[in-house]
Amino acid sequence: MSADTHTSLFAPLSSTYSPSQDLDVLKAMARDLEMYLQSEIVYWQLSDAGPFTARNPSLTVGGLLLNLQRLSTLHVLLPSEEHTVYARVKNDLEGILDYWRANMERKAWSEIWVRMHSWERYLEDCAKRPRFCVTSYPTDVYGRTYLQLLFDVISNHSSTKRATSHMGYLDNQLRRIFVVDGFAWDAMLEPAFPKSKFWFLYGFLGSDPS
Repeated sequence: MSADTHTSLFAPLSSTYSPSQDLDVLKAMARDLEMYLQSEIVYWQLSDAGPFTARNPSLTVGGLLLNLQRLSTLHVLLPSEEHTVYARVKNDLEGILDYWRANMERKAWSEIWVRMHSWERYLEDCAKRPRFCVTSYPTDVYGRTYLQLLFDVISNHSSTKRATSHMGYLDNQLRRIFVVDGFAWDAMLEPAFPKSKFWFLYGFLGSDPS
């Protein structure tokens, strides 16, 4: 069971976080980003697949935002020789995203609807059989995290109210089976995901009290 129909393309990093690995992925995304934003493809296979033992994920707006979210805080853990590389890549990415803003938002909307549908199906399954979701939640909650980051970059227009309203409904469904507890991922990542915004990362799934 998975909240993400593209789990194999968006598998999270290994349980032990590596900022250098994140930077390598970010560089691969930067090389393809302009081509990606000009295409009609939402899930883009990177031209640099990465090493055989740690394949790069596909490029989506949500995947890029997640990578940037981690490194925006955790770049301080990079080896000193990689700090300049990170700053350059981040600057390049921000310039491209700004120039292709309309294209980026269009792709973000496509990704939001796909991920929201997958997350809704996941919550429906978990409400019926919560014990089957307990162990997989740390992986499946990536779907909700992508959605949080995607909603942060879209502008208000006719679809925004409907989408945010439905997201609120889904969050209420999640809260019915959510138990507040410790951080769901590698503790090294916690500073990049404050509880005030990423509350769904601070706990696990239990059962519906009703």
